[in-house]
Amino acid sequence: MQISGVHPEDELDFSHILDSQVKNDLTRIISWYKPEKTESPDVTMRIILNDDIPVYQPACRLSYAEKQIVSKHIEE
Repeated sequence: MQISGVHPEDELDFSHILDSQVKNDLTRIISWYKPEKTESPDVTMRIILNDDIPVYQPACRLSYAEKQIVSKHIEE
């Protein structure tokens, strides 16, 4: 099923809805619906840092023993 287009051949099943007024309202709302593409905003994001230290996040978690080994390698 494509979201970008309306397919009138698709049947809607409202058998689970008991109130006929609600069924009619849903049918009316769905028949009036026209999909439209939204405009893309011309917004860009700039993050201004207070210092020149690179922002870094570790790729994975390490156990305490593994962290100590990595710290030793970095200090050398």
